[in-house]
Amino acid sequence: MNKGLSPVASSNSSSSVCNLRSVNNDTNG
Repeated sequence: MNKGLSPVASSNSSSSVCNLRSVNNDTNG
């Protein structure tokens, strides 16, 4: 899941996922 991401991303994975979901929600209306 963290493939290609920096080690810091692993601790912030939850925040990253939330941000990605927000973008997806905006795209999907």
